[in-house]
Amino acid sequence: MERPTLVGARTPAGDVKRPPDPVLSSEAQPPTALTLENLQNDLDALAKLLGHELRDRSPLDAYLLAAGINQIAEDHLHPEIYPFDRAVAYLAESGPLGRVARGAAAALAGAGRGIAKRRRVSTRVLRWQGEIARLVEALAGDLAGVSGSTSASSSTVLGSVEDLPLRLRRKMIRLPACFQSFDQQPADLARLVGDFSRRWPHRGRPLLVVGVRTSGSYLAPLCAAFLRAEGYERVQVLTIRPGRPLLEHELELARSIGSEDGIALLTDDPPVTGSGVESSARELEQAGFAPESVVLLLQAFGAGLPALLDRYPAVVLPWETWTVNARLTPEVVERELSALVGPHGSVLRVEAASPPRRSRGHARGLFRVRMGGRPGKAGDEQQVVVEGIGLGYFGSPPLLATRHLEAFAPRLFGVRDGLLYREWLPDERRAAAVDEEIEPSVARGIAAYVSERHRALPVTEDMSLRLVGEQPAWEVASTILSRAFGRAWPLAKVLVMDRVVKRLLHVSQSSVVDGSTDLDKWFSRERSSELLVKVQPPEGPFSHLGLSCFDPAFDLAGATARIHDPSFARRLRDTYAELDDAAVDQERILLYELAHLWRRQRTHADDEPELRRARSRAMQRYFAEAYLGDVDMSASGPLCALDIDGVLETEHLGFPAITPAAARTLRALMLHGYRPVLASGRSVGDIAERCRVYGLAGGVAEYGAACVTGSGQVIELLPDGAAATLGRLRSALGQIEDVRLDGDYRLAVRAYRVDRHGARRGLEGETIAACLEQAGRGRARAIVGHGQTDFVIEGVDKATGLRRLAAELGAGDREPNAKPFALVVGDTVTDIPCADVAVLACAPGHAADTLREAGFECMKAPYQAGLAQAAARLLGHAPGGCSVCRPPPFTRERKLLLSALAVQERGWGSLVAQGLRLGTSIR
Repeated sequence: MERPTLVGARTPAGDVKRPPDPVLSSEAQPPTALTLENLQNDLDALAKLLGHELRDRSPLDAYLLAAGINQIAEDHLHPEIYPFDRAVAYLAESGPLGRVARGAAAALAGAGRGIAKRRRVSTRVLRWQGEIARLVEALAGDLAGVSGSTSASSSTVLGSVEDLPLRLRRKMIRLPACFQSFDQQPADLARLVGDFSRRWPHRGRPLLVVGVRTSGSYLAPLCAAFLRAEGYERVQVLTIRPGRPLLEHELELARSIGSEDGIALLTDDPPVTGSGVESSARELEQAGFAPESVVLLLQAFGAGLPALLDRYPAVVLPWETWTVNARLTPEVVERELSALVGPHGSVLRVEAASPPRRSRGHARGLFRVRMGGRPGKAGDEQQVVVEGIGLGYFGSPPLLATRHLEAFAPRLFGVRDGLLYREWLPDERRAAAVDEEIEPSVARGIAAYVSERHRALPVTEDMSLRLVGEQPAWEVASTILSRAFGRAWPLAKVLVMDRVVKRLLHVSQSSVVDGSTDLDKWFSRERSSELLVKVQPPEGPFSHLGLSCFDPAFDLAGATARIHDPSFARRLRDTYAELDDAAVDQERILLYELAHLWRRQRTHADDEPELRRARSRAMQRYFAEAYLGDVDMSASGPLCALDIDGVLETEHLGFPAITPAAARTLRALMLHGYRPVLASGRSVGDIAERCRVYGLAGGVAEYGAACVTGSGQVIELLPDGAAATLGRLRSALGQIEDVRLDGDYRLAVRAYRVDRHGARRGLEGETIAACLEQAGRGRARAIVGHGQTDFVIEGVDKATGLRRLAAELGAGDREPNAKPFALVVGDTVTDIPCADVAVLACAPGHAADTLREAGFECMKAPYQAGLAQAAARLLGHAPGGCSVCRPPPFTRERKLLLSALAVQERGWGSLVAQGLRLGTSIR
């Protein structure tokens, strides 16, 4: 199959000379096909690919490969001092103590950079990097129509790769967003340069084109080549990574051009906040350029740039004028699709079915196409989607994967100019919606696809393990687990958690994964079949947003990360194990689910409330299978009421999560004949969800406003007139700027603000008082929490809800002062009334003193460890401490992950001891 070489060289006359257009074919594949299915290559592999492209005279792919090699070399010469550079960024706004720690981290990073500069090997690498940079500029000149020879420089560069240090040769490429994730093309850069030349026409003025790495390694040399083609006589190229100081010779170059009244042209991806571009521009100012001499050369997804960049003059190419938009018109699509269909058919008419999609990613257009000329298909009308997949070899992975997985692929017509033409799959053919019950056939179809892909696309090494600081899946999972250590998480991550996660995610046979297997990516076939149709993601698994991975379990987790049905995850995992003859550790699935949800939050920030719940659900499913899979709860045993936040779960990981001590407690109570129920301020949906996953008898929701039984029945307990009061509260809160309401709450109101770091915060006292006044004096009260403020109807509390729940569960007593609960465990003032319904009322060690004064027995240990101690008071032994309630046998992987998750359950005071214990368990 030919690889899509999508943009040709520009001739001196200015015309575009396009190479032959690729058509999907089963003809002989190039010898590098398997490597091109995997874009995650090191310098050694890229050098071999570059030699192949230079021999085949593929100018665009040769340029992209050479620019990638140069990026690796430049980052090697400007190393990140890990983890101190990361710590500097994290501690930037952490208060006085944080600023001291930040200064220490910056000093250590600077010392590390000084040592790196003095290493003898750097001089040799520096010379070689200069040679590869000259080759990149020569190849850029070929694309821009500037005459020059690359044969001598390429032989010198490629011939000396083996003399480089092994550490450099094994370094991995950082994939750019430009040309891979965004539909930028060299023609766009030519237009930017043309606009610049009209505003700054003096051709003799020295120019320094500065690219912000990583994309700058690809953009800057091309911009420089187009400037030379426009007649500029003195053009130099430099790349910069914010936060990494320039080397001495780079600083001298910048100072020299700045002192001659030169211009620095700064180029990068279309900016979001502009912070990276602004930081780089400030560094150029420090090198001697006046602000008016730093010109931004940027494309934009909107009409302009972020306000942060207003200080600098700019040449901007708005989204509407990008080259790709001219390719998404019916006239062009008709011409290109006709060429792709060739003699096997004809295109009679093309109409736009919807406007081209504009987003921060690949462009896409939908077209109605009337086809003709095929036997039995004359006059067929179908919908065709045209979408970007990446420039040159960057667009290869999804196409090559499709050739191996044709049984799962929609009809593909081919590729033209970085755009893929394929059959459109309508929404009514989607295999399952996230909120619906999922058919068993969907699990079979997904498992079959992941299994077939694993066999078809093997690789010899999990190269994501070499990516440090690039947010591969293992590193994201490590960061999430490390949050349990509070502000010490960067240190805990490097010293302990990275090794824990790498051990847990080790895979014996790696393969190129799909990377985008959410349920909305699967479609049924037109005719009945157990196989599903899977649309390949435009970027394949190699997104600039991270999550590099080579473990097929990653694709299984992508399908389960956002589901509500706990049985689907088990079916999918079991079906895959049958097809692939290899069991998948549930630990891997959990960590990959958390990683998938992390990336979705980066791209769907508005989904944050639902993503928090999805993370909690992933934890619930894991612990339910680990501790409760073999437990059947008594239908008539004594009741025990447990609060959720701070008792059964903590938020030390950044979302509500149960821990091993809490899961052991649930198991012990159930196996000893007790019936645990929940008593919480959480919403009805949250309570119902947990009851379903854990198999609980029921729970009290929204501070006693409702009961939920284990069968899913909801009993509302609000007095008359409460709905009107809640309506007035919502109306008052809705009129306040920046106040958000949690839509899950129907019988109470949960309000919060989001600070600049994305964390939830409760409301101020004045705001609370004003809203209560509008609701009606004495009709409602506020419950102030750290991350929210809840408003509940006066007279409703957890105790009244628990009494009603006990009656529903057959444990009520006709005597008015009876205590239907054997145990209640809570940690806030809202739990105080519950002491009246329980024989034993306990509180973890972190609870407020007011609970002790109200008759609660306070445990020594905080959080879930305190819950376990409270259960021990009831059982007479620690949960899991007898033959009846002992946990089932665990694998080594499960023991290791549970040890990592147990870090958060004993509070901040034991973090050092927990970290040491975890580090010892790795050994």
